[in-house]
Amino acid sequence: MSVDYENPFVYNRPLTSDELIDREREVEELVSFARGGHNSRLSAPRRYGKTTLLYKVLEEADKQGMATAYVDLYGVVSVPGINRRIGEAYQGNIETRSQQRLGELARAQPEVSVGVPGVKLKFDLSPESDPMLLMHRLLDFPVVLHQKTGKRSLIVFDEFQDILRVDETTLDEKIDGLMRSHIQHQLREASYIFAGSHPSLMNELFGSPTRAFYEQACVMRLQPLDREYLGGYISDRFARTGRDVGECLGLLLELVAGHPQRAMFVANHLWRLTEPGESADQSVWEQAVAHVYGDLGELFEQTWWSFTELEQEILIATALGKLPVPQVSELSEIEVEGACRALIGVGVLIRGADKRLEFVDPLFANWVRSGRSSPAVDCKTSSAVLSCLQK
Repeated sequence: MSVDYENPFVYNRPLTSDELIDREREVEELVSFARGGHNSRLSAPRRYGKTTLLYKVLEEADKQGMATAYVDLYGVVSVPGINRRIGEAYQGNIETRSQQRLGELARAQPEVSVGVPGVKLKFDLSPESDPMLLMHRLLDFPVVLHQKTGKRSLIVFDEFQDILRVDETTLDEKIDGLMRSHIQHQLREASYIFAGSHPSLMNELFGSPTRAFYEQACVMRLQPLDREYLGGYISDRFARTGRDVGECLGLLLELVAGHPQRAMFVANHLWRLTEPGESADQSVWEQAVAHVYGDLGELFEQTWWSFTELEQEILIATALGKLPVPQVSELSEIEVEGACRALIGVGVLIRGADKRLEFVDPLFANWVRSGRSSPAVDCKTSSAVLSCLQK
């Protein structure tokens, strides 16, 4: 009797911490930074496994006796919104690890209370509360916690770049400045990981001398997954569910180029088209690829037409890996570099170790490389653009 297995390749949400692939070094390093009192900045493209990695880091820090909290700042647009995310994260992460709650330290009637054994704080998150005063109190909670329990806290601020969405014209000080005014004094009490998936905004926060967090955190950038580890993960899950990835494994690894989410996405389609007890072959692979691009085609088209003609030319040149053709450029290097920065800023391209432009999404790169029909550029790139790109 055949067994009806569920598809083991999840691609539309973060994986659980026990499904983390090939990030042991990063976990160890981030936990070590935190234990030593250092703050970290984790940069990764979207869908690169950042959240799963952070879950694992917090899990390991918890095992080592730290109080931990994960604050998701995605989409925040106001100070009250930031306060609510922090307060609810403290409640959801710190309080659930406690076995008892002692010592009320605030008299206000709160919506949220947070605590660990030996300490409890209550915070009023209602719209009527003073948002700036509340933020000061929330940011000071790791200090109070340490005073009462001796515990160091590890606080993760994920999608940290979204604090730039807050309208600071109505405030007496910038949000990052206010946060740093507390965090910089918590050397014994807390460590922080600032994570983000928008390169240009994270660079603005941590790379601009005018911002409060300029060079204030150890930098870690996630790299593509190791081919061997990823191949082992995919092969193992095929085998556990009564299938064999067979000769398609090499094709899959070549196509996804170590991209975590895209690897799960392609593997999901390949698994669905492989019959139980059978091995995936070339025919199944071709069907899987057709399904993959059938699902992504509309999204890629919308993305493509959101770019300027110059940006499209740069994407084509990057996808094809063309060499420069010597010619006097009718475009300035400033124009081309500005377009490159724009593509990097929105997370479509990155600069590799050799400073060459690379696609973040290997499936999008393959779609461009395959010669999609475009009346604007028709998969051609001017020698002027190529010359500027290679200088």
